[in-house]
Amino acid sequence: MAIQLITRGSLRDEILDRLRSLLVEGDLPPGARINESTLSRELGISRTPLREALLLLSGEGLIACEPARGFLAAPLTVDRARDAFPILAALEVLALRSSKGVALHRLDQLRSLHSEYESAPTLEAARVIDERWHRVLMSGCSNESLNVQLERQRAIERRYWLATAGVAGRWPQPSWVFQHAAVMEAVDDGDTEAACAALERHWGSSMREALSSLARNGG
Repeated sequence: MAIQLITRGSLRDEILDRLRSLLVEGDLPPGARINESTLSRELGISRTPLREALLLLSGEGLIACEPARGFLAAPLTVDRARDAFPILAALEVLALRSSKGVALHRLDQLRSLHSEYESAPTLEAARVIDERWHRVLMSGCSNESLNVQLERQRAIERRYWLATAGVAGRWPQPSWVFQHAAVMEAVDDGDTEAACAALERHWGSSMREALSSLARNGG
């Protein structure tokens, strides 16, 4: 795996962004032990800022820290999934409620993305479209603190998304197509509470699929 050197911008933020990407995209797979010397050399940074970034990411749930054993990419486990999905569901529902509805032009975007998702040619394409769909749905939320927390929680969920959809061996997930449609129908009716309820059901279903996938693979 070739890792580009970090050369510009805010060092801490760039290190965090690079590590999140490596973790979320699977370049540092779940459960992989992190060799700080090797990784700092590959990134072109010293171990001190790398360690600081790893500690911050451990607070976000992407990194696990074991006493006397160091850092590892957080494993995908049943317990962690049970913790992560309800948090993301609650954050998205809060963001949708605080946005006071979805503008008509955004509803058109949601429908367009929904159609793209149904015909996505690859798992990666489906993942990207799914993320865009959720971001458009929440795009009316102006609470920056909430949006930051959403992005952090989405990074955790994304790792389970890839594991779940990949094991299922198909995309789009039929249940997710129907659940997205239910959210859009409620949005079109101007019923925010119904949209929030449909969104909660969607994340509940996503969690159950993730748990089932993990159980099959001994997670």
